[in-house]
Amino acid sequence: MSYYRDQLEAYLKTLDVKTPNCLDIGGSQLPIKKRVRSWDVKEYKILDLQIPHKGEKPDIIYDLNSMSVSSEKPNQWHTVFCLEVMEYIYNPLRAIQNIRYFTKMDGILYITFPFVYPHHNPRKEDYLRYTEWGVIKLMRMSSFKIEDIIYRYGRGNNLVNFYTSEGMRASKDYAKHNAIGFIIKAKAI
Repeated sequence: MSYYRDQLEAYLKTLDVKTPNCLDIGGSQLPIKKRVRSWDVKEYKILDLQIPHKGEKPDIIYDLNSMSVSSEKPNQWHTVFCLEVMEYIYNPLRAIQNIRYFTKMDGILYITFPFVYPHHNPRKEDYLRYTEWGVIKLMRMSSFKIEDIIYRYGRGNNLVNFYTSEGMRASKDYAKHNAIGFIIKAKAI
């Protein structure tokens, strides 16, 4: 497992999930209920594509990029996880708005965004990377209030060294140039 993934798994192991219901978006491959410290959930469903690249069969079939409204009842999920999915999204504003459609008012969303990550499989479906400000804007525009940003870092100072060696100008008033991704906890507003 990569150091990038290790950071996510370590964070998840700190979570005690106690909620009436939980929607696991993209969870066919690695269901969330097996990855957290404790699990007390009455109703749990996985939302994923018709044919996810591997894993469990989803309970709800839906593409977050879709412009059409899901047949699922809106605003019903108290807790939503969307982990390691956003790089496969080509319409990020629509995707976050669709996630908000599923999330109950004051519901909690845990979502990850990559910033620096190599192209990976399924290769022709790996689309986007996100800056911290891009994440904040997407969440705000989709009626989510960020409660916490957990920065995922590369080992050492390699990324900063790369920027310097390439003569790239990094913002002097930003201290997190070694961040390679983000874990976000947000509340639906």
